[in-house]
Amino acid sequence: MFRMQVTIIKNLELYGLDPVSVGSLLQQRVQASFSCTVLPGTKDKVQVQIQGNQVSQTGKLLLEHFKIPRKYINGLDLAGKAGKKK
Repeated sequence: MFRMQVTIIKNLELYGLDPVSVGSLLQQRVQASFSCTVLPGTKDKVQVQIQGNQVSQTGKLLLEHFKIPRKYINGLDLAGKAGKKK
């Protein structure tokens, strides 16, 4: 059975970031498709969905490129662990 994963990024507007620009930048970095949809229960807030588990790349982008403090980012603990290659 195939299990599809997506990474969802919300509330980018609170930090003055354009969700489409962030999605496009992530798309280029991880070579995955993205979409912007209206956040359920709101009229004007947008969430970015990017294909696959991109938590570590998203965290790196938000922390290093956009300089958002770690305390304002939830879910970084969900990043995949790098295992040993055999």
